[in-house]
Amino acid sequence: MNESATNGGSPAADRAADVKVQEDARCSRDWYQYFKSRGIDNFPLFAFHYYSFRETTIGYVRKHVQHGGSVIELGCGSALLAVLLSSMGYRVLAVDNDPRVVTMAKRNNDRLGGNAKIELMDLFSAHDLGRIFDLAYSEGVVEHFSGSRLKEAVRIHGELGRKVMIVVPSQDDPLVTDQDTYSFKKLEDLCRSVGLVPIDRFAMGTQLVKWPKLLLPPIVLKRLLGRQLKCENIGIVCRNPKYT
Repeated sequence: MNESATNGGSPAADRAADVKVQEDARCSRDWYQYFKSRGIDNFPLFAFHYYSFRETTIGYVRKHVQHGGSVIELGCGSALLAVLLSSMGYRVLAVDNDPRVVTMAKRNNDRLGGNAKIELMDLFSAHDLGRIFDLAYSEGVVEHFSGSRLKEAVRIHGELGRKVMIVVPSQDDPLVTDQDTYSFKKLEDLCRSVGLVPIDRFAMGTQLVKWPKLLLPPIVLKRLLGRQLKCENIGIVCRNPKYT
């Protein structure tokens, strides 16, 4: 008799429990210490590298959300993107479930003179806001979930936003070892599974392709990243047919 039967469980239940343990371990990472390890105490340099890497993301927000539109960032971390968008005229709510990270995010908002509203809130409680934003955005969040929790996380994005933008690690990034990675197809299929309609896609990060960065015109490089050329992150934009 196997151990599952002895303990009154089933192999399927045990596998589900194992997945939850792994998922909880991913999500329970000390994100405050993560940002410390990434050099946020040297704030000017940290902010410079942060914004340099996310130039593409900012461009796609501007493409899909009119000036003055509303944005919610789920799992905001340092909130540097939220702060910048708020300074560009967007009405931004940024949420995170770690109190120390939220305190850090508010400090960054003050340092940079941002107008973002930053709150302590878990992603799975965000639907209680009862609001619809022009864009629900996250970066580095959904890849920490799997199974039904993954679908629920993406579904909540769609519930909150007329449009949804999700950025995740690319399957080409060899440095990602503790979370899931994605291709465009895998990410788009995930979004379709909860009723969202993909309408745009983009790639970020050229550290894996240094020679094309030097040789190719920016517009060509932008089109090839995540397709013929390796990249670090990919993102997609979806619309929620319920709202648009």
